[in-house]
Amino acid sequence: MRQHTSIQYRLAFLFAASTCLLTYSSAHATTSQAAPTKATTPAKPCDPKITGATVCAQRLYQSTSLAFLRTHNTAAATAGFQQVLKLDPKYAPALFNLGVLAEQRQAWSQAQSYFKQFLVVSPSSPDIARAAHEIAVLQPYVDGTATAATEKQAEYDASIARARILLGKQLYKEAISEAGHAQSLDDSRWEAYAVVSLTMFKQHKDAEGKDFADLALARTPPEKKDTVAKALVPQQ
Repeated sequence: MRQHTSIQYRLAFLFAASTCLLTYSSAHATTSQAAPTKATTPAKPCDPKITGATVCAQRLYQSTSLAFLRTHNTAAATAGFQQVLKLDPKYAPALFNLGVLAEQRQAWSQAQSYFKQFLVVSPSSPDIARAAHEIAVLQPYVDGTATAATEKQAEYDASIARARILLGKQLYKEAISEAGHAQSLDDSRWEAYAVVSLTMFKQHKDAEGKDFADLALARTPPEKKDTVAKALVPQQ
């Protein structure tokens, strides 16, 4: 089987899950973000017997996620998230991220197992559809039946997912870069052009936005064209 190149882009899910938690933790921080001395002070060790295992698991997850976002060190992230599960075996975000990291190692069965565990411990999570999608995408690799065509489709979908995440965070240059990668994989699909169109509209570059919207609509299946056309409009 050839190298599973889509994993590099499927790490988008790891970034997304980490960012969601970091947003939550920032909103509930007890220290002032205005004090730089507080922000740079190393976190104190967390004692599960005093603080509780779940709280320690959350803190370790946060620090591991922050470190990964800075360094992209997947081995350290894997070790950190595994330690989170030792503290709290049902800590769902760690299970999800370990699934993504297992994919990077091409440990297909292990990755699928992590996503299945995620569904069990967090059945009401907003990421449940993502986990179910990962399980389905991994099945051909677990079975050994993956083809070049399915790999290319998975890579395209993952790159578009990352582009949408970046667009939502107003990282427009990065979103366009990801969309460009997707377009280079399959120019017959509409999603990459739609992402660039939305990126242009959000920057109030309406002429460019319309040009890319036209390119997207020219590639959109008839049954989706009306919906896509309504979405690709200038920002008010």
